Amino acid sequence: MAKVKVDAQMAKQERQWQVEDAMRTLQRAEQIRNDKALMNDVKRSMVNLQKMVMGGPIKAAPAKKPTVQRTIKRK
Repeated sequence: MAKVKVDAQMAKQERQWQVEDAMRTLQRAEQIRNDKALMNDVKRSMVNLQKMVMGGPIKAAPAKKPTVQRTIKRK
């Protein structure tokens, strides 16, 4: 594969494309946040994805048992 020499004009166009793409992404994210039904579906999908990755539902850590101080019994 031949290397393409990047000049200032190409770098400027690439940067402009990145900025425009980021703006579209932010606008789409705002639309998703404002659409309650879609946002709920996204949250539900994330929970399902986490379950698949973790190999099951995420559980709370088990409660710690209180420590019992033992006293010496005298005879």
